[in-house]
Amino acid sequence: MAFSACSSQRLALFFVFFVFFIVHPVLGDPATQQRIDRVCRQMEDYGFCNRTFSENLRGPVDDVGLTLIANDQVLRNASNTYEFIEQLQARTSDPATRAALENCRIGCSQVREAFEQASYYFNKRDYASMVKVERDAPRGEAFCRPPTTASRLVERKRELRILIAMSVVAGHILAP
Repeated sequence: MAFSACSSQRLALFFVFFVFFIVHPVLGDPATQQRIDRVCRQMEDYGFCNRTFSENLRGPVDDVGLTLIANDQVLRNASNTYEFIEQLQARTSDPATRAALENCRIGCSQVREAFEQASYYFNKRDYASMVKVERDAPRGEAFCRPPTTASRLVERKRELRILIAMSVVAGHILAP
């Protein structure tokens, strides 16, 4: 009995720590959470969107800060996915798989280039131009057709698609 009471207390403490310090650091700032909700409620996966913003916050942020987080996450994801695709290409000799992976590599490159340009406009506070170039990124993401539905690339592609949408929606808030 003592073991289960102790275990229950530990579980409760872990849950409180997890919610307050890891999952929801903006709990004390309703305005930031409202901004996140305004973007994330338009996404296909609210939880992924909310988690992405929450994990990358360093405190309360405005719409500019959320847009910066979204743009940075697209660049990080596209770059990591690009490297992942190159690793897959190096390990396969099947011509059809290599061709599919090459298309994915090209698509990731297009996304990366669009968001590098978007970052340039963001830094100049030219949000209308930023959104305009971000709108081209979904074509790059769509160009990628993973070789199999069981490929780990499918999940990476899904995340990239959501991150691009997050950036476009957040950007539209800045450049109506």
